[in-house]
Amino acid sequence: MVDTLLSLVAQSTTRTATNTPAGTSSLPFRTLALASPLERLGVAPDLARLVERLASIAAVVALMFVALRLVPWAERLILDKARKSGSHTATQSEIDLNQRVETLTRVVTSLFRAAILSVAVVMVLGELGMEIKPLLAGAGIAGVAVGFGAQTIVKDFFSGFFILLEDQFDVGDTVTIGAVTGKVERMTLRVTMVRDASGTAHFIPNSAIAQVANRTHGWSRASVDLTFRAKVRVGLAKDLLEDAAKHAKTVAPLADDAEAEISIEGPNELEWGGTKWTVAVRAPATLVATYKRALVEAIHFVLESKGYEPDDGGRLGSS
Repeated sequence: MVDTLLSLVAQSTTRTATNTPAGTSSLPFRTLALASPLERLGVAPDLARLVERLASIAAVVALMFVALRLVPWAERLILDKARKSGSHTATQSEIDLNQRVETLTRVVTSLFRAAILSVAVVMVLGELGMEIKPLLAGAGIAGVAVGFGAQTIVKDFFSGFFILLEDQFDVGDTVTIGAVTGKVERMTLRVTMVRDASGTAHFIPNSAIAQVANRTHGWSRASVDLTFRAKVRVGLAKDLLEDAAKHAKTVAPLADDAEAEISIEGPNELEWGGTKWTVAVRAPATLVATYKRALVEAIHFVLESKGYEPDDGGRLGSS
């Protein structure tokens, strides 16, 4: 059956080729089949090709602008859902999540914008008749040359990527980088901006960040150091500080923190004229100053009620 059909098709093709004068009848039909829609409507071929290229370029540019609009919108949508899915009872976790969301949003949006612009430029150049393959090959060679000539910038980008990946610090954290201590206000893959207590903005390349001390990462420790006079017995000093710890647990913010455990450490050192003690509590990194203030107030209240006052050297004892 298949052989019969093939033979009929071959005979029909031979008959058509024989009956059609060479180079006359079949050419118009072939040209019409290959013609563009504008050429079929009677538009000149050169003008039709120009219009089609301009239409393609306009479509690429339009899609580029739509994509540039959609990327930030999609990022905000996804990250807003991430915020809402977080725990509403873990205040510190929510703060950390919001900081990380803000940092990643800026970086990811910048990367997507750069990728969209690059693809759009390549497609437009292709529509203009330029050979894309040599252009891409040249871009690759230029990339290698730039990589060798701008190794510091490349290191900045890689360092910034791993800082984000490992969650070393986020926008809003208080950090110490080298000799600079301040709040991270802006962070990109290349540079981190830290503003210190005096208001000075420090721009630090990410490749120059060898070590970071993050004071607001997770939890920290609020502690108060004090010295009792030598005549105050160790047991009595410990009892006084334990009373102060109990009092601190009855007032905010320690009263609202069920996991806060106040530790009495001492005597840590024995020096001429007194013994040194430390009262400490684990605190959320952003509330260290508040927790420390609560400890100081509780210790002052208990010692004052018991008649203990500091001497000229700052040592505590009964009056």
